[in-house]
Amino acid sequence: MAVDVDGGCGTPGGATVVVLPGVPAELERIVDEGVAPALLAGRGDPAHVLEVTHSYPESFLAPLLARLADDVPGLGVGSYPGARCVVRLRGPRPAVEAAAAAVRAHLAALDADPAAAAVRARWRDRWAGPPG
Repeated sequence: MAVDVDGGCGTPGGATVVVLPGVPAELERIVDEGVAPALLAGRGDPAHVLEVTHSYPESFLAPLLARLADDVPGLGVGSYPGARCVVRLRGPRPAVEAAAAAVRAHLAALDADPAAAAVRARWRDRWAGPPG
């Protein structure tokens, strides 16, 4: 079901809300049959979404992520810590791809730093739980 609010997403200040079922088999059928794309057709450009995973504490990337969010117009940045941390980037494809490249370069620099590797190992151990 798609509901246009205040004229829909094609109108300044408007939005389109698309409601899909949460039952996996039903959602899969809707996507496979092309219903979801038909509901979204003509309702704006979809944002490009890319995820980069890593094994460092979130704080190791926080300054970079804040700078990207502030400096790159239209870029949405999310960071989700865990055993495998996820950085989710959303927005126009060129901005997302450039931001992902910056995140990957930062992670490569961390991977080359022995002190960062030691912190990464402790971070992984924290999520693994007590031995035994």
